[in-house]
Amino acid sequence: MITMIAFLLAISLWVTGWIWLMVIAFSTDHWGHGVGILLSCDVYTFVYGIMNWDLCRIPLILHASGYVILLAIAAFSG
Repeated sequence: MITMIAFLLAISLWVTGWIWLMVIAFSTDHWGHGVGILLSCDVYTFVYGIMNWDLCRIPLILHASGYVILLAIAAFSG
């Protein structure tokens, strides 16, 4: 039961951060940043978030914390 709750929390954090980062990337001056986040498997998402830390701090932290929780669930659920 605890694992399911943690999994749902992690997925919601991960998706919320990803969508928020994608909205920020598409609203910038070049649409290619949004396409990069949409098509890459989190690689460009983290790169873009770090490059634009002042704009993307909160969504990147949400996205990264969801990702870390998912990794911890995968590692500790035997």
